[in-house]
Amino acid sequence: MSSLNLVDQFGRPLSASYGRFYDGATRSGDRTWIPYTATDSSVTDTTWDRMEMLSIARYLYANVGFIRGAIDDLALYSVGSGITIRSACKDPELRKVFNEAWDLFSKNCDYTGRVPQLNVMLRAMCRAMDVDGDIGAIPVLDANGDPKIQTIKGHRILDCGGNDSKDGVIVDGDRILGYRVKITGKDGKDSYVEYPASRFRLLFEARTTDPFRGITSLCHAINNSRDSLDILKFEKLAVKENSSIGLTITTTDGKDAQGGFFSPVKTEYGPDGKPVTKEQLRGGAIPRLGLNEKIESYQSNRPSTTFTGFLDYVDSDIAIGLNVPVEFIRISRSGLGGAPQRFCLAKAQRKFDSRGELLADWVQAIRFFVIGQKIFTKKLPLCDDWWKVTIHYPSKISVDIGRDAAQNRQDIDAGIRTITEDASERSVDFDTLRDTLEAEVDDHMTRALRLHQKHPEFNLDTCLMLMRKPTANGNLPGTGVPTPEPPPQP
Repeated sequence: MSSLNLVDQFGRPLSASYGRFYDGATRSGDRTWIPYTATDSSVTDTTWDRMEMLSIARYLYANVGFIRGAIDDLALYSVGSGITIRSACKDPELRKVFNEAWDLFSKNCDYTGRVPQLNVMLRAMCRAMDVDGDIGAIPVLDANGDPKIQTIKGHRILDCGGNDSKDGVIVDGDRILGYRVKITGKDGKDSYVEYPASRFRLLFEARTTDPFRGITSLCHAINNSRDSLDILKFEKLAVKENSSIGLTITTTDGKDAQGGFFSPVKTEYGPDGKPVTKEQLRGGAIPRLGLNEKIESYQSNRPSTTFTGFLDYVDSDIAIGLNVPVEFIRISRSGLGGAPQRFCLAKAQRKFDSRGELLADWVQAIRFFVIGQKIFTKKLPLCDDWWKVTIHYPSKISVDIGRDAAQNRQDIDAGIRTITEDASERSVDFDTLRDTLEAEVDDHMTRALRLHQKHPEFNLDTCLMLMRKPTANGNLPGTGVPTPEPPPQP
């Protein structure tokens, strides 16, 4: 049959040169068929697909060290020592009161009490965004009326058979009205609770502008990771089997030796039912070979270098999909140095900054709820600018902390970096830092004045200097003897 007798889905004849202007739009039997998916995310991101990939991603996170390390690194460096939110109201006393209330909440913020600290909760939520795809959070009040946070894992946000929701999201057309959450009671029966969108925050990284739910960040690497697990298991089994073989005895006539010279010959049966003759090697044995027998050392070529390269490709596929350079995750094996290493860290830092900004937006909303609720219940005073805050992110990763610290000091001296910014990156509250410095200076001056009164031969400046830079023998820095104050002129 000639090619002119073949037709496409519209009945048009195909020719040897038939195609389209863009090669990518030309379908061919030589390539894997890809379904047509030019539609909305609500059609492609089905509940079954999301839940299936969520389940597999949790398994991979628990059992694949590279995936676990990559996701943990992403959470660790995105949250760092904490996303610091400080009050920016004008009254310094109210600033201190608001900050103390927020710090107290941050130490015990979980409604269930399982993850009390806010920074620990943020890291757990960051992992859930990558493994599960999304995670819900609701501000609630406990039995004492204190504000808390209740987190909802992605598998609990589900439909209950109605037509008003899409994958657990209650919608009016394309507008989100709320979320439906499955709750299992003490009797084991499931019920559903609806939360309005104004109270419920679903945290995920949107990759398009129309998704209702988040998809696991490992969706691109699930098949590769599962295949690598299977292949690695088979390869390890082959290596173990090959390692158990020390020497082989061959005969030129194809007949088995009648008696063993290492030990008595044993016949075992393999998985296929065929007999296998074995001997146990004993230390210091000097074999006496029979006629037509030859002893050879057995060498295995597994695992091969190409197999290691295959695993490296799978690791790279996982890391690139997470928007983190693979060299950053396995920095000890990367061999990078100098400018390439700094570029790698800078690229990873962009990802950490993006995730940190997403989490900081939610933390700011929680701060409004916490302080606003306490003002509403008269536990905190009201002021016009109680809602104003400043947000400080954790310090950026660096290949040379000492160099960066020196540069920060120079930037502070030059006025292009503030002490507040420097303190926040070190997870130190600016007001607390200044209060501590004030107390230290006050103590320093008080003690220097007391020394001056006890030793009037030293002026106050000398006492202050000795308090700041004492020497081993108590002398002035750079001198061998104390320098007394000159006597007053008559």
